[in-house]
Amino acid sequence: MKSRPFVLYEPYLARDYSKVDKKLLDSLGDRVPKMTEKLPADVQRYKDFRHLLDRKDIDAVVISTPDHWHAIQTIMACQAEKDVYVEKPLSLTIVEGRKMVEAARKYNQIVQSGTQRRSDEAMQEVVPLDIQPVFCVTRHGIRFSAFDFTSQPYVCLRLYLAQRTNANKPGSVMLNVLDEEQWTEWLAAMRVGFGAELGDPVFSGPEPNETVFKVIQQELSKANYTTLYLAPRGIGPTGWRVDERKLTQIYRRFMLLGRTIDGMRVWDVRRAIQTLRSLDSLKSVPIVLKGRSQMAGLVLYASLFEPNIARLDLWHLPHSHHDGPTFLNVLRYLDMPQTLAMAAERSQIHLYQKDDFQWQFPHAVIQKLAWPQDQFQAHTISQESEQ
Repeated sequence: MKSRPFVLYEPYLARDYSKVDKKLLDSLGDRVPKMTEKLPADVQRYKDFRHLLDRKDIDAVVISTPDHWHAIQTIMACQAEKDVYVEKPLSLTIVEGRKMVEAARKYNQIVQSGTQRRSDEAMQEVVPLDIQPVFCVTRHGIRFSAFDFTSQPYVCLRLYLAQRTNANKPGSVMLNVLDEEQWTEWLAAMRVGFGAELGDPVFSGPEPNETVFKVIQQELSKANYTTLYLAPRGIGPTGWRVDERKLTQIYRRFMLLGRTIDGMRVWDVRRAIQTLRSLDSLKSVPIVLKGRSQMAGLVLYASLFEPNIARLDLWHLPHSHHDGPTFLNVLRYLDMPQTLAMAAERSQIHLYQKDDFQWQFPHAVIQKLAWPQDQFQAHTISQESEQ
């Protein structure tokens, strides 16, 4: 392979020590790193990145400049016929991201957005789902089964499936992502017909609710779909049995690790989708995701990362991330309306809400890009309406 030169765009390599307390610098002494001190003397430096891109003997560039430079430097590198590895965040706005994609395709260049988390050992360990059947029983006109799967090391979750006994191949599968209140209600209902399967001490709590069970039974008898239920980590059987103060401390620990509990629950939803796609009877069946309130936000984000999600049923979705779900720094780049617009490109969306919030941004995007008008539908429901 032909050797290529190593060059640097210099401005970002210069540390501005004027903004650091001199006492701190003095106390650290030689431990304060200088970014260029170990580089060979023949490494060439540029103060204007355009001069670097003009060179014909450079095939690829790595962009690690401040965030607001990522888009323009990636686009110009593609124009200069250079492949690009650009650090996260890819861009600051959706428009910038679109232009970067367009440039990569137009000039036929390889562009990768780097996040080292995808390469570290912990993330590589989560690849095996390790799906384990737990039970499969038929009673009361319902075929009820469960599968355990590994979301990530030491986080094992259970996916429940319910369908009518005489059902052939379902027309779709609906994955319900449950919050604590919904889990308790669902568990109380299903214990009526499947107490032996749901009678483990870990499920202690609600008494059987025959009224709700009959509703579920009736819905399944008419449905041409398989219904699946997931309680993400920290909910239901994996919930933390602690007081509110201790629970807040647990949530804060996720943030200290650069994550949030909601971010990890999005991952749980994705792994559940991957699990159901691994089941022979459901591999090619269209998937519908359903969530309420905070869980609707998790479902929405999970749909952005998993392909071929046919529809999202979002009940009482928060209007803004100010009301949840919580992801670190998300409001620096987008809010719920922008996320809905991105999801609407991939999946049909049905919103169910008690107010008349208009969601103008996703409607405007759909109109501008001439997508089908039924791609995004907001339904106002009465106060008495139930999910």
